[in-house]
Amino acid sequence: MLLTMFDSSSDSNNSNQDALDERIAFLDAVRASSIG
Repeated sequence: MLLTMFDSSSDSNNSNQDALDERIAFLDAVRASSIG
């Protein structure tokens, strides 16, 4: 589900780097919240 969301949001190559940064920030937030 998450991969589908990221794939659909990064279709435009112009914002590919921004999408990657957002993905990293999102995963960091999820990891931090899941740890406690």
